[in-house]
Amino acid sequence: MWISSHPAEWDRRRALHWAVHEIGDNRMVGYAGLNQIDIDRRQGELRFWVGCGTERFSCAVEWSEAIVTHALSVLGLTRLYALQLARHPLAGRVLATIGMQREGLLRKRIDKGGLFEDFCCWAMCTDHAQEPDS
Repeated sequence: MWISSHPAEWDRRRALHWAVHEIGDNRMVGYAGLNQIDIDRRQGELRFWVGCGTERFSCAVEWSEAIVTHALSVLGLTRLYALQLARHPLAGRVLATIGMQREGLLRKRIDKGGLFEDFCCWAMCTDHAQEPDS
């Protein structure tokens, strides 16, 4: 159901998702994408997930850098942000590595199975607006 929603989200320019498969394997090993895309305000939310048995840090950095490049050069976004579960420091290291800066802490932001979780908010901004590629 989640995967089948992707084309409609992109048709409305609200989200863009990529699933990651290992070469020669039909197993999904990760995900990277943009959510909450707001073309008028030129911003979007970076998201990623790396499955077990995968080189988590290097894969997440590689995928996230590709998303950032696409968002800035193809979509013309000027601000990207990401929400990191505070208890997942590896995600924070990935975000810092790709050039995001921590902006703050969102306390008790989401209920995950009865446990209210804190999120760290990260973002990067460009100095100038770029026109999206045609």
